[in-house]
Amino acid sequence: MGKRKKRVIDYTKLSLEEVIKREIGRNVTFLELENDEQRRVLYYIREHKIDIKVFGLKWYDILTNKFFVTEYLPNLDTRFVVEKKIIEFDSFNDFFAYINGSIYDNCCFYGYVFSKDEVDKFSINLEALNFESFIAETIDDFTYESITNIENESININKARKDAIIKWFKLSKPVITLKDLETKRRTFIKKFNFWKNQDVFFSMLLRRDKNIVKEAAIEYICKHDVDCGIGFGSILFTYGKEAALRVIDNFIGVGTKATQRKRIKYFKDSLECYDNGTLALQRKLGFDETLQFYYVYDWYCNNNISPLIKKEFFSTFLEFISFTKGDLSNADLSKAPLEINELKIYKTNENTKYPQSKCYDRYEIKKYFYEGIFFVKQDWINKDGNIVLKKEFKFNRFFDFAHFLKGDLSGADLLLCSGIENINKLKNINLNGVKVRSEVAQQLGLSLNFMPKNKLETKSFELTERYELETRESFEVNHHENHDYSRTVSYITDIHLLHRFQYFKCKTFDDMNYVSRVIAKTLGEQSTSINLIGGDTSSDFDTFKQFIRDLKIYSSNDFFFILGNHELWSFKGEKINSIIDKYKKVLEEDGDRRMHLIQNNIFYFSNYFWEEITEKELFQLSVDALREKMRGAKIIIFGGIGFAGMNNEFNANNGIYLNTLDRKSEIAESKKFFNLYEKVTSALKGKNLIIFTHMPLKDWAGADAHAKEGFVYVNGHSHHNYFFDDGKKRIYADNQVGYRGKMLGFKRVGIDCYYDWFADYKDGIYEITSNDYIKFYRGVNQGITFKRQYKKLFMIKREKTYMFLMQNVSGNLQILNGGVIKRAGNHSLDYFYENLVKYSTSVKQFLSKYDEFQKQVSKEVKLIGGDGTIHGCIVDIDFYNHLYLNPLDGKVTPYFADSMVSKYVYDNLPSLLKFNCPKLFANYEKLITLQNEGNALTIFRDQLKIKNNPVHVTSTAIYKVSRIIKGLQYTTKYNIVRIWNDSIVNDVSVENGKLIVSGIIESVATD
Repeated sequence: MGKRKKRVIDYTKLSLEEVIKREIGRNVTFLELENDEQRRVLYYIREHKIDIKVFGLKWYDILTNKFFVTEYLPNLDTRFVVEKKIIEFDSFNDFFAYINGSIYDNCCFYGYVFSKDEVDKFSINLEALNFESFIAETIDDFTYESITNIENESININKARKDAIIKWFKLSKPVITLKDLETKRRTFIKKFNFWKNQDVFFSMLLRRDKNIVKEAAIEYICKHDVDCGIGFGSILFTYGKEAALRVIDNFIGVGTKATQRKRIKYFKDSLECYDNGTLALQRKLGFDETLQFYYVYDWYCNNNISPLIKKEFFSTFLEFISFTKGDLSNADLSKAPLEINELKIYKTNENTKYPQSKCYDRYEIKKYFYEGIFFVKQDWINKDGNIVLKKEFKFNRFFDFAHFLKGDLSGADLLLCSGIENINKLKNINLNGVKVRSEVAQQLGLSLNFMPKNKLETKSFELTERYELETRESFEVNHHENHDYSRTVSYITDIHLLHRFQYFKCKTFDDMNYVSRVIAKTLGEQSTSINLIGGDTSSDFDTFKQFIRDLKIYSSNDFFFILGNHELWSFKGEKINSIIDKYKKVLEEDGDRRMHLIQNNIFYFSNYFWEEITEKELFQLSVDALREKMRGAKIIIFGGIGFAGMNNEFNANNGIYLNTLDRKSEIAESKKFFNLYEKVTSALKGKNLIIFTHMPLKDWAGADAHAKEGFVYVNGHSHHNYFFDDGKKRIYADNQVGYRGKMLGFKRVGIDCYYDWFADYKDGIYEITSNDYIKFYRGVNQGITFKRQYKKLFMIKREKTYMFLMQNVSGNLQILNGGVIKRAGNHSLDYFYENLVKYSTSVKQFLSKYDEFQKQVSKEVKLIGGDGTIHGCIVDIDFYNHLYLNPLDGKVTPYFADSMVSKYVYDNLPSLLKFNCPKLFANYEKLITLQNEGNALTIFRDQLKIKNNPVHVTSTAIYKVSRIIKGLQYTTKYNIVRIWNDSIVNDVSVENGKLIVSGIIESVATD
């Protein structure tokens, strides 16, 4: 009997069903597979080069009148990601051809009317097509009773699990050894598989076996990662500082040595911040209905380090209340199985959420469109106005949204939904009370509810109209990005919403809301971390309120508002302070802390938060006291309306406040503001101060007043768009939107974000404390740890250049490089003082060109979609791929690194991209085309040959050089000399700087 021939498989002929069967072993569709199974199938297709398109959902969208296909693709960069791509088609012909006629499975044609030609050409069985939705459920499936029943079933399951956990702990033996601990943990998480199971396990274990499990707990965290279920904070707060130090001294963890060092640094920094009191406690507590446990989460945090966290879980209210010592302030007990009367004996506050009755008084439903998603929200509300039950649904496609609501779109907010007018073709749709623009309403055949004719009545001034026309060109020009500053501040003034409504010819309140929302969305999307809106936003108070609510939806950044003269128009006869309070209440509605009102007060960013100095406090503080208070402020904003008390041509007599303020009061307000301005600017010389006013300087300070050097002035009001910045005097009044035009958006001004802790020290040599040293570095946004033993710490200051040295316990002088020490040779403090300026100037001159080169390389990496982060001599492309920029010869070395001691160096950047970053390589090829059209690029050359012959390198020399350059860059950026080389000649020069840098690099190389 002959041997059976081995069957040769032609993989290219396999169907998707066959691939799934071979790889997964089941007869299922692709969409029925788990996510990891889908990855395996796609990788199989990629590896065997099978020509198969894998489709998900396919549909027609009536809003865009286009067809869409979701295609699953094998990811080119990794086998561990499923890549989904949505492809759109303008015609059914193209759509049909691309999906090979597969229109009956996973397809929906809601709203599409097939022509007779299409039916005949493609032999379409209309009865077999899906014209409804991809979902089966409707809103009728989600009644109060049905949702409550489902929740009760879930609660009962969770209660049973909680009881089982309590029983398990009662029956389990005490944990003493590390082996016991690891065994118990594995058993617990296997038996009780739920989110936060490790947190619950360690919380209950450390309370039950606190003393006997101590050694095992410390040993456990030392051998595992920080996310192993028991955190550094749990050890510190359970066993104290001694135990925390033991973790630091013995931590091994998992991963590389670099990861281990990072973890230890995190532990040290956290402990130091905890010791010196710079961590703020944020406590979250309440009842978790999903877990059926009471909880207390304590975060000790600031903006510079990851928080120290301790999580506690309690199975009974008595345990919980005992732990909190009867304090239920800020507790969320809305889902707790308690009666309100049970809580009366305990401490509560306005933020305490009490147990809610399951009875509801009314039902509300909200239907709306936001950022490409359709929402349906159901709320059942009790007589006290509290929500006792809620449910939210999200839909990416209109037809799913309409199907779920059974065609009832009544009251839906679809203002920003493009293409909604196309649904006029649909039948059985309820559009009563739907919110759309008037032109859309007309297309949908809806009656219009016109607003009163006088609603948009406003007043314009001839002088401001003339200025606006004369300076329109200045308004339309944007500033170039300025890399000389560490932060950008966004600003806009004189939005004049009522004039915007007039320009867009608003007919209904929905039209007004649409324009307000579009403007808020535009500004929200353009916003940076600091945003200034400078008055005359709206002369109608209700419109202002709506705009603020819209803005809060579209941005979570900080906004600083000042009022303009137009904001006062709605309050005839009211005092200024009363009006200010009304606007402040709108900005701070619902406890919002992102919206700030500036009126004769200061907001400053210090350490971690924005803080305020009120008008009253500002008057009371002396100049010296104010400067001392602002010693640690990184950015300061002072301002207000300013008023036009010093303007004799355009003032209250011209009706600019519309009878709210007379000329006498206007002059008094300007004098008050000017006196504060003089105090603030006198006290804060050399600080990063923004003078933010509605009226320009001459209006409240007089025609002869000039902007003071070193500060940034932002104003509006006059519609005279003007910009001046020579690096000393900086005036930004060029984004006054005014009465005319459609164009609107933020402009930006650069500003530094740091403080100089020793700004008021004269040139000299000073002995300082370690706390001063830490605060100095915190001021330049560099957190350092400094716990060295020393006799004395010294600060040398000369011509705003700094150097720090330490005399160690042996009496030797050492240079401080952040938290690291360097040899100072046999030099004295006087030697460093005498040579400090020459040294720093030479280094700056040499490195300034290198810094510009780095910025250019970073910019080009970002152009192809790379990271572009600069640290030392290295520019990141992504997590694994980098560019090393030699500071001495400018050579660029591309390399891939999976650790510090394992690097693969490529001949050139295109080669690295081709084989490690295919997507970025595709972007690179496009960029090369542009380069050939005239773009001058630094690191991209189309003539470079692509080779896949990387050289494996284990040397860590580049990291040593990078650390040196990073230290020297403190000289160029912050005027801090942290590394010293005696290659000093009498003249300050670029060559001298190169000698210094190369000498330092060579000395380290020979260490």
